[in-house]
Formats: sequence, structure tokens, C-alpha cells
Amino acid sequence: MGIDEIKKEEENIVKVERKSVLDGFNPDDPEIKKLLEKATLTEDYDSKPLDEVLKRSKTQEKKIRKSQNSKTAGESWFGLPASEMDEEKRRDLELIQMRNILDPKQHYKKSDRNVLPKYFQIGQIVESSADFYSGRLNKKQRKNTLAEELMNDHEIIAKNKKHYAKIIQKREATKACQVCRNGGRSLNLPCTSPIQCVIYYTQGATECIDSQCCTAISSLETLNVQPSIHFEQQNGQQNNYLIEEQTEGYCPNNERSKIRCSAAGQCSPSQECLNGICCPQNANNYLEACGGQIAIERCDSGTCSNGLVCTASRYCCQCKVGRSAGYCNMGACQPGYQCQNGYCCPSCPDNTMTFGVCTAGDSTNYNLQYSNGQRQLGCPIGYKCLTGDICCKQ
Repeated sequence: MGIDEIKKEEENIVKVERKSVLDGFNPDDPEIKKLLEKATLTEDYDSKPLDEVLKRSKTQEKKIRKSQNSKTAGESWFGLPASEMDEEKRRDLELIQMRNILDPKQHYKKSDRNVLPKYFQIGQIVESSADFYSGRLNKKQRKNTLAEELMNDHEIIAKNKKHYAKIIQKREATKACQVCRNGGRSLNLPCTSPIQCVIYYTQGATECIDSQCCTAISSLETLNVQPSIHFEQQNGQQNNYLIEEQTEGYCPNNERSKIRCSAAGQCSPSQECLNGICCPQNANNYLEACGGQIAIERCDSGTCSNGLVCTASRYCCQCKVGRSAGYCNMGACQPGYQCQNGYCCPSCPDNTMTFGVCTAGDSTNYNLQYSNGQRQLGCPIGYKCLTGDICCKQ
């Protein structure tokens, strides 16, 4: 193709005039101006974060708004921030919750929560020129935290000492007045069984009276009866036998004891807690360890097999005290028994600890007789033999 032919083709080409995309639009239109502002690249375009440049989805926008909203308590609380918690702020917030105790003459609205708030701000009130000089704090008195200010406030310290002395005095007076029906001191602990009181009081024997734990009074403190001579008849032979008519329980091997107990460790090293009384250690104690019945094994480790319980004498029995009446019937037992560990076990009417065991007779019968290999005993003075062969207070 020659030069002339090329020129002819160029003449035939329709020349299109350049037109702006904004031709026909009013440049003063605010929407047009807004579009032009966004379409223009500014100098700080490269310095903007990528999150601001890229377009976010609705889900991303929702997550961002949610994270920002959790940082404050909202507009209704004037944007109260969620401040970072540390030990000093924790102590200050706890002191603010105790403001009614710090100043009993000043009454505040009761707090609607027991936990520390999530949104809070702590600041210091700066006195203005309108405040009197005696009501202002100098630089030496002003501390960094509220706890430090209270610890250096001599008036509050003196007031708290006085209040603490009143509490101790009232507590001691209450202890002196709380006397149980047995004459012992109340331990201010609820109970349903004497066994529950043992773990809280290890200085002596305990009882559960009127649904509260009480200390047990020794028989020497309540009775002082002169001993008398009685007789025992064993295997047809009559021998002199000295029985003190005091509150004493029966132990194996014709021993007597007036020391009560409810757990192992409450008796002297040479004795063991057998059926609620401290008896001398003997190789034959197992014959009457389970409420007058024989025990099949010891439990020096504190555990028993075959569903048995470890008693205070370290013998495995069906019941803690007294003789078992068999298995419970769907948790129910006959009168005078309670379902314990799946067995019907006897208990005293007032839930006190038993004072020895009995097999027959009453409180006036002290003849020691053997019948079918078992001793026929009575109960000490002031006690009565109830179902399950246990001695309870009359």
C-alpha cells in the first residue's frame, strides 16, 4: 500500500471528539463534589492503614462496632470506659463497696451487685478555693490510692479499733450465755448427729443437742455419789465387785469408765473409744466393739470393706454406735432407728452420743450375767437402755 492510499483511509476515519464524563452535569452539585473528593488521591493516601482503604463487609463492620461498644458502658453512662484492673484498683473498689462500714453515720445507696464492676474510673477530688482550709488535704496527706489514705487517717483507725473491741466484747458475752441443756458450751455449729461435731472440736467429747454441737460435761463435774458395794454373778460364782454409782458406762472385761468420747484420739493413749466411752485397750475388745456384738475386722487405715463403717474404736461395723437392725427399706427404718450407710442404726432421741451399750435390764440392774455368750448389762444412773442396745439420757 502506497502513501496516497494510507492518507485516503485516514480521511475516511470518523474523528470522535473527546468529551468529559461530567459534561452535562452541574459542577456545583454537592453530590458531584463529594464524588470528586473521594476520587482525588491525596498526599496521605499511602500512609493510611489498609483497613481504612479496603472496603469492609457488613459482618466486619458489625464485629468492629461490637468490639468498640464493649470498651465503654454506652452513651447512657457517658462512655464510661472498661478500665484495666490491677491490685491497687481492686482494693480501692472493695473499699468503695465498704463505704457504709467506714462511715456509719453516712448512708449510701445499697450496691446492686457483689462483684466488682467492669466499667469504672477512679479519680481524686481536688479542693477548690471555696473549701475551707481544714477540709483540704495537703501534699503529705494525699496518697496515690484510697487504701493508703485510709491507712494514714488516724480518725478512721481509732474508730475501727473501737468498733472491733465492741464486736469482740459482744462475741465473748454471747459465748458465755450460750449454754446447752447438758451444761456444756455451745460451739455455734449446726448438726444432726454427734459425729458431725467431732471434726470441729478435738479438746474433748461433744454432743449434738437441739440441732447444735455442744461440749460434753464430765460426770465428775455433775455427780459426786459415794461408791457402794454390789455383787456380780458370773458362771454361778458370786464375787465382790466394786461398782461406783456414778455416771459410768460398761467396758469389756468388767471395766467401768466415766469418760465420754465420740471419735478416735479423744481418749488417752492406753484407751480407745468403744461405744461412746473410753475403755482400756484389750485384745478382746473386738467381741463387743459393734454395739455389744463382735467386729469382723479392724480399720486402722480408716476404711472398711463390704460397705461397713470404721467406728471410733477402729473396728469395722454396720453402725457407728449400737446394733444394726438390718438393711434399710427404701431409706426407711422402724422407730428408734435411722438409715445410715444402708443399715438401720439406733440413735438417741435428742441426737446425743450414746454412753455405752446394754443388752437387757434397766438403770437399777448392775448384775453382770452371761447368756448365750453375751453379757446382760444395764445402763448407768441417769441413762436408759433403748432399742439397738444403746444407753441414752433419760
